[in-house]
Amino acid sequence: KHIFDVSEFKQRLYMYAEEQNVRLFLTYEQKEFYEQKQVIAFANEIKAKAVLGLDIIWSDTASDCELETVYNSEYFIQDYGSAELAADYTKAIAAQLVVSFSGFKNAEENDSLIYDATIPAANARITFPESINMKEQNMRKFSERFAHTIEKMISQIMLR
Repeated sequence: KHIFDVSEFKQRLYMYAEEQNVRLFLTYEQKEFYEQKQVIAFANEIKAKAVLGLDIIWSDTASDCELETVYNSEYFIQDYGSAELAADYTKAIAAQLVVSFSGFKNAEENDSLIYDATIPAANARITFPESINMKEQNMRKFSERFAHTIEKMISQIMLR
């Protein structure tokens, strides 16, 4: 019913990452399905600077767009750990999207993308009400705004 077209989003992010001399991996475009544990094991192995996740959830009980940010409170480094990454990610999303923030959540074992990270990691869960009008132009606008959010996060992470 709701389709998030990532083609423009992907192209824009790859161009930005190349300009910043950053290797960017977008797991949704892989030919095979990878479990979260496999994705984070790869990120840990290559010593990625950070992992950012995005879950888009459609709910018939939500009355407005909500944002919850999941992070690993167990992973801490002095300058920039998961808590700082989660806070920056949340601020960057809130600057681009009209959402109500429901809070930070510590990753649980079933959140393996974040829970198993040995690098800074955060996952944004954005819940949209089923009733929201997300026509193609609205999804394109969301895609553009979220691409801007990721560009901002890449810049912030690279400054660390």
